[in-house]
Amino acid sequence: MAQTKSSDSSDIKKSESKSSDTKNSSKTTSKESSVSVKSTLKNFTEGKTSIQYPVLSGIDDASKLAKINGLIEDNARSIINAMGIDSTEDTLDIKANIINSDRKRISISYTGTLKKASDTDKTNIFYSNTIDLDNAANLSLKDFADPYTIAGYVLSDDVEIVSSYKSASDYFMQHRADTGIDYYTKLFSEADFPLKTENGKKIFPKSFSYIKNGDVYVSIPTDHTSEDYILVKFSPSSK
Repeated sequence: MAQTKSSDSSDIKKSESKSSDTKNSSKTTSKESSVSVKSTLKNFTEGKTSIQYPVLSGIDDASKLAKINGLIEDNARSIINAMGIDSTEDTLDIKANIINSDRKRISISYTGTLKKASDTDKTNIFYSNTIDLDNAANLSLKDFADPYTIAGYVLSDDVEIVSSYKSASDYFMQHRADTGIDYYTKLFSEADFPLKTENGKKIFPKSFSYIKNGDVYVSIPTDHTSEDYILVKFSPSSK
């Protein structure tokens, strides 16, 4: 049976969440009044599947708040069906981290591992979700950056890779030109939630993004032997 466990309520801030009882705090301010948007980290568990995600509070509009929290939970858990994960056989462990928040939007990243019963080792997982808090709607990369511009950037000598795994960075630099700008433009155009549909089936995006301190961070899939993905940092103000 699926279970959802909550952790301590806390204010949102730009800090890394390590587990379900990690605290995040700050305030978002509206023009009319000061509003403290709080978060509670919850764990959805079912069989060998565990996904952590935040639940927000402190927004006066109850209908909007419910819609925002519904988006967060649905997106966080969508990986299960979209990637064909069998919770009785496959092991999934995902932790949430609130990357950035203000009165307009919130960005959440999800990192962890997946080991399917048929695989010999774990796959590294990364996805993210940016939500427009005013409109209770998903935001994707193309809402705040041009996919073609980002594609040209990742193929340029100026590209900045912020992944922690050198093997992933090395793999990307060695193979990035194998596909070309059209591939990356399409990849970034289809980045982020909501899920896309192909042949009647929901497809989990191959790339995700978020904004932090004005910079755009984008994930790019790599070979499994090279840690599965990298993160690229794009600074619009310097380009």
